[in-house]
Amino acid sequence: MGIKINKSKLVVYTGLLSLLIFWCYAIIGLILSIISITTYSKNFKKSAKTTKSIKVAYFSSVLGLILSSVYLIFIIIYFFYSEVALSTAFGTMPWDMF
Repeated sequence: MGIKINKSKLVVYTGLLSLLIFWCYAIIGLILSIISITTYSKNFKKSAKTTKSIKVAYFSSVLGLILSSVYLIFIIIYFFYSEVALSTAFGTMPWDMF
């Protein structure tokens, strides 16, 4: 009685979206690629009905996972080792104004 989800379209859309938005929102790209990879591995890995578009979407989601992870690590390293980010974040505390 629940909603039927077309799993092949889910793999294609989430795989391509993870590849397209990894540079803008690394965490969202990471989540979308994990959804795409798990959906593919549960439903299409050992199935004979895997089409070329589903395989391309799977490889794009793996690539999106790698790129999102690298970009997220870069953001974390930049935030912690950037002198500008640290001085902006901890330069003036609200209780120092009084």
